[in-house]
Amino acid sequence: MTPHSPELEAAFCATAYRVETPAGRFDLRVAQALPAAFASWLEAQNVSFWGVVTAYNPASRRLPDDVNRQASVALFKAASVAGWRAYPACNLADAGDWPPEPGWLLLGGDEAGLCALAREFSQVAVLCAAAGETPRLRWLPAA
Repeated sequence: MTPHSPELEAAFCATAYRVETPAGRFDLRVAQALPAAFASWLEAQNVSFWGVVTAYNPASRRLPDDVNRQASVALFKAASVAGWRAYPACNLADAGDWPPEPGWLLLGGDEAGLCALAREFSQVAVLCAAAGETPRLRWLPAA
């Protein structure tokens, strides 16, 4: 685990990780059970690991919207090349004190691959879980 401030961890935990799937829209949260319909859909996808990653605001520093959008397109392309199946996601701060961060729900890879992809876009953490597990934050070393 990488050193991070209690404030940063609290902010990541006070965020809804909204994903859009063919089964519906679901808000995922750190250390909370998955919505039943999402868990069923995920099981039907026959994947052993999933994660939510964004390219917005690398290293938790706000960047202009156009820069963030370009990075998000690049993340989608990199994930696709790496064999991930991507579905739209958006990280939404509960307090509304941080801008929404569009990203991707990624299926079809493993934790090491997800972390490498997120580090490539200078992210500090991702939401992820192995099949059947509760979502958790995976803190990442600086890229």
